[in-house]
Amino acid sequence: MIECIIVDDEKIILEELCEMIQRPSIKIVGAFQDPLEAFQNIKILKPNVVFLDIEMPGINGIELAKKIAKLDFEIQIVFVTAYEQYALKAFEVAAIHYLLKPITMDKIEEAIQRVENVKKMNTAKGVADKPRLINGIDNTSRISVKNRDSLFIIKTKDIIYLKSENGKTIIYTVNGSYSSRNKLEQWENKLKNLGFIRCHRSFIVNVNYITKMIHVLGDYRELCLDYCDINIPISRQKINELKTWFQIN
Repeated sequence: MIECIIVDDEKIILEELCEMIQRPSIKIVGAFQDPLEAFQNIKILKPNVVFLDIEMPGINGIELAKKIAKLDFEIQIVFVTAYEQYALKAFEVAAIHYLLKPITMDKIEEAIQRVENVKKMNTAKGVADKPRLINGIDNTSRISVKNRDSLFIIKTKDIIYLKSENGKTIIYTVNGSYSSRNKLEQWENKLKNLGFIRCHRSFIVNVNYITKMIHVLGDYRELCLDYCDINIPISRQKINELKTWFQIN
């Protein structure tokens, strides 16, 4: 069961969202027009996901999402807004989805599927694979990439995919790309328990960004990812692994 809180300062939209999101697999534990009241209840209820408007009085949705992330980084954020210009800021707070109003059932279904996939991933990791803390810092939430004289620290949740290219690995993130001298195999070992899948000999993808599997010539051959303008190939050897992950028969 996924526990959900919905926050929107417009009463009519809040009621509509409650009706559209409610289903046997999702329990709505709170619906709030006041974002500050919502945050106080989020601290108590600790839901799995928060559907969150952005333009609200007092504190906007982006700032509220930052406060939620500090409270509990495992709470998923789905933004619901009428404004496209907030998309980049949504990436920065690691929202798992971004819904533009007017909201349709298809958009809601897509968001809920994303939420369920992330929850399944977290459950599959289990207690043994939970992040280890060193000096109070989660040492699996960030990776370091050395490039000449600079060392870049990247949040793993911001990585969309990795590509092997000319003997190096290019790491594509929501904030840009980085070149690493490490081979793709080394990155596969480092990321394998963190929601990443080697879908092809030249590609590793973050499953949280997968939006579509494209069927070509009898089987799934390509992936579409959020914020990615190319399709990622799926090798024949990896099709069954992806099907198992997404419970495709």
